[in-house]
Amino acid sequence: MSRYTPHADTTALLETVEQWRDTCLIDDGSIFGDETLWTADNLAILDRAFIQNPQEGSESYAEKLKIQLADAPPTATRLMAELNWVLLLFPANIKPETKRQQVLEIWELGGTPLSADHPALTDEVLCGAGHAGTAFNTHRWRELAYLINIAKAMKEQPRDGRRHVLSDPWVFARWLAEVPREGFRQLRHMLNWLLFPDTFENFTTGRDKRAIVQHFEELPAARVRNMSLEEIDHRLFELRQRLEEEAGQPFAFHESPWKERWQPSQKVWLLAWNPQKWPWDEFRDDRLRVAKGESVTKRWSTASGQVGEGDTAYIMRLGAEPRGLIAQGNIASAPYQAEHWDPERAKQGEKTQFVDITLTDLRDPDSDDILQLDRLETEINSDQKWTPQQSGIEIKPAVAKQVGTLWGKLRKPSTADAEPDSPQQEAITIQRATNAIYYGPPGTGKTYYLQKNLMPYYESRSEDMSEDEWLVEQMAGTPWWEAVALALADLGGEATVNELIENRFFQAKARIQGQIGNPNLRSTCWNSLQTHAVQESETVKVSIEGRRSPLIFDKNANGRWFFTGDWDEAGADLRQKLQTLRAGPGVDSLLSHLIQRDSPIPEPFSIQWFHHKTLNRNEESGYLVELSGTAVGLLPQG
Repeated sequence: MSRYTPHADTTALLETVEQWRDTCLIDDGSIFGDETLWTADNLAILDRAFIQNPQEGSESYAEKLKIQLADAPPTATRLMAELNWVLLLFPANIKPETKRQQVLEIWELGGTPLSADHPALTDEVLCGAGHAGTAFNTHRWRELAYLINIAKAMKEQPRDGRRHVLSDPWVFARWLAEVPREGFRQLRHMLNWLLFPDTFENFTTGRDKRAIVQHFEELPAARVRNMSLEEIDHRLFELRQRLEEEAGQPFAFHESPWKERWQPSQKVWLLAWNPQKWPWDEFRDDRLRVAKGESVTKRWSTASGQVGEGDTAYIMRLGAEPRGLIAQGNIASAPYQAEHWDPERAKQGEKTQFVDITLTDLRDPDSDDILQLDRLETEINSDQKWTPQQSGIEIKPAVAKQVGTLWGKLRKPSTADAEPDSPQQEAITIQRATNAIYYGPPGTGKTYYLQKNLMPYYESRSEDMSEDEWLVEQMAGTPWWEAVALALADLGGEATVNELIENRFFQAKARIQGQIGNPNLRSTCWNSLQTHAVQESETVKVSIEGRRSPLIFDKNANGRWFFTGDWDEAGADLRQKLQTLRAGPGVDSLLSHLIQRDSPIPEPFSIQWFHHKTLNRNEESGYLVELSGTAVGLLPQG
């Protein structure tokens, strides 16, 4: 049954929703008291005060609401509190205490007390049923406006008409679809489930519903896209009945092993390398770095324009024996145009298409296990082409799974297997054993130890590297979408494309790719923004199939991009990285942040043995200070 939620007991929640339906939607009462609140008159007042009176500015949702309700009568204000209560019932990613405080804060504007212990405000009622996504909070005012319109439309019906609409799930869904709304509102899915949990799935996007129907009913994507939401819900209802009968128990489509069956997987690509045509001069250096766990990102040609950020890729060595797969990695950029990899053709002004690939496994055919071509051709029974004429062809999903299994059985490369043959390789192979890692909250002595024992010996090496060089080093391996997100965050979270491509972080990424001054940088930026735009965007026209996680961008009517969707969650690491980038190459600014009394010390803080690439052990050996995984300074040995 679709009311099944594996991570929460929603019994109290759904019982309270039934009470709200009878008391407030069918009748005109209140969920928190005995007065009459859910009336057409009060809703009309809120329409004028809230929907017709939007507030611009940087104030919070609650602050804007307080301004809008300043002249509203107390009963309308208390109704607003109950509307927000309804709005917060479904999301499980908002804590009950947060929901309770928000409702109480609005209720208090109405001039009468409300106990936090009210039965409709318990943790059991406010537990939530599903993930609403951060876009729900970002656009909560739109969802609230939609809820007010729903309540107004319901009150236009006589009581018998309300009972009729609210007694049948399909009548209600059809009625709800006719209520005016702005864009794709998640509340539509939420209300269907809250009022009829045995009929509708507890998803908040039509995208997931369509993906499930398409997979389990094996339908063409175009046909599923043309189905109405009502038809999708009907098919899901019938599908669940069939699958639960086969499984013999309730289940959730978003839980394993069901989720893996319908959720679209990222593609896997075959990139080609012929050492006779393109010498990989730094191959052994790169191999050692990858084996040490460092991030190595390479530009690679691709014939396909369908390669997407986050996809998996293998590199096939051709033209020399042994032939086979020598590398695995993740695609770090959308395809872009640049000078041809062949110097002679580049001189003629030719360009070709590239992607960035961040290598996670790189193997030397002369010393490491590789997945040789004859194994692929004999152990994988398919018509997959393993020796393509052009780099960048898709590996079929079933074949990709077999390749992944075979790759996982190969012996891991080791830095001990090869003798360094250059100063660079010797530097890479030097052991960086951890000597000390300091954990703990403020006040446990880490800062004191740093100031007393380490700072007197500190010698900054930042003067050996310009800020631009340091920034390029820090941005190495960063996918284009992350570079765009860092630029947008650096610009305050709202900017035009022109402002983004002029930002120093975006420019550093362009410098890494050798694209400074490239006229295609603007389209590169556009591609990253649109590919990672939220599904409910009303200004981005890229197809749903063309978008990839994380979905964090949207654009307003004035052409300015901003963060939304999953940014709060997906952007946590990037916000931390932004602090490091803003601090710059010198250790001083980061250490000053470290010793601030008003902020917690970032974790982990560590000291590791370090050897400088010049291999002058007397002058350049020492201890590397790392803060949350980022090198911030060098302390001399001793």
